[in-house]
Amino acid sequence: MNYQNDDLRIKEINELLPPVALLEKFPATENAANTVAHCPQSDS
Repeated sequence: MNYQNDDLRIKEINELLPPVALLEKFPATENAANTVAHCPQSDS
């Protein structure tokens, strides 16, 4: 059942691309891949 006040704070819904699609569209540069591979690990 839908009410007039359902989701009043939602202005729009946008589709999110899956990670593999983002990697295809924006491939990581060699420099970026090296940065990620050699950065310290977080203990969060």
